[in-house]
Amino acid sequence: MERTVLVYDAFTDEMFKGNPAGVVLETADLSVEEMQKIAREFNYPETVFIDTGTEVLKVRFFTPKEEVDLCGHATIAYVTALIERSILKLKEGKNILKVQTNLGELPIIINSIGDSLEIMMYQASPKVQFVENLEYWRGRIAEALGITVGEFGKELEIVHIQESGI
Repeated sequence: MERTVLVYDAFTDEMFKGNPAGVVLETADLSVEEMQKIAREFNYPETVFIDTGTEVLKVRFFTPKEEVDLCGHATIAYVTALIERSILKLKEGKNILKVQTNLGELPIIINSIGDSLEIMMYQASPKVQFVENLEYWRGRIAEALGITVGEFGKELEIVHIQESGI
């Protein structure tokens, strides 16, 4: 299988700085297993696979080990790739790109002012789950931090945050 994988360093304009991501275009014919193999081969934190052959752009994100729902730096990378390859045409000012992810359809906002781009994305809010057996966990956390349980503020809750995507 021959594919072109583009490499982008997000959050920088210097090579080998920032946060690397692989970008694979035109992936409608790839299976999940093939996408996972490509991501594992390149071993970047995330590799994004883009299907531009549908009305709403479809994207999927893979780490070397698994598929994830969303990735911020890979989003910056693929939007940049689409613009640089003239797949995505921008007008001056605010542009809204709708993309289909595992979390549903999300908007990407691209502000284009001269040669400058500002790319913003939305992501789902984290799910907060209150921790059961709170005193046990207070003790474990205090021990790990080298403090006493009495040093915790009583108004502070301990919660487990399950992120959606990133």
